[in-house]
Amino acid sequence: MINIVWHGILSFFKSQSFIGFATLLAGMGVYIAYKLQKKDDKKNYALTILSEIKSAEKAIDKVKDNVDRGNFEYIPILPETNWDKYKYLFVKDFDPDGLNYIDSFFSACLKCEKLLNDFHQNSMHQLNQKAANVQEKLVELAKENQSNIPEYQNKKQEFLGIVTREGYIYSPNYFKLSIIKLLPRINFITSSSYGEKLKEISEKRIWRIL
Repeated sequence: MINIVWHGILSFFKSQSFIGFATLLAGMGVYIAYKLQKKDDKKNYALTILSEIKSAEKAIDKVKDNVDRGNFEYIPILPETNWDKYKYLFVKDFDPDGLNYIDSFFSACLKCEKLLNDFHQNSMHQLNQKAANVQEKLVELAKENQSNIPEYQNKKQEFLGIVTREGYIYSPNYFKLSIIKLLPRINFITSSSYGEKLKEISEKRIWRIL
């Protein structure tokens, strides 16, 4: 009796049915592993994007404080962003309004950072130009008074005194006005329902496949 049962088992393992069943099991294993890996990637990217959002919001708050004091110092807002690269993973989690809301946040942050950088670059250019003009004027004074060193020293000190007291550096108002106008229109994400959804995804256990 045992031999008959054992023979039946061996016959099943050698049959096409078992080969098909084993292939199905292997395929299911690969599929489950793929889904788990995809879920794990989605969770990790949600965590990364959420971290970038929090960092950007802190930077925006700092910019607002600076601007209130008339300081338009350059501050990196989004040194790196992964949203555009991986937002396709979240199209089923957000409706079009949600995706547009997050898109707008990242777009506004990048625009604000560019305006701050442009303002900084323009200010540095004007500062360098002012330094070059001062140097040019000193050379001109030296040539005009090369036979009278004391007179040159007097005129140089007088000129440098005027330059030192006059600290104004021209910068177009375009950058300042654009930044001031943009800041109130940057809607934070972490305090919204979309931020809560991202947080939920970043904390989800990967074994929850569906």
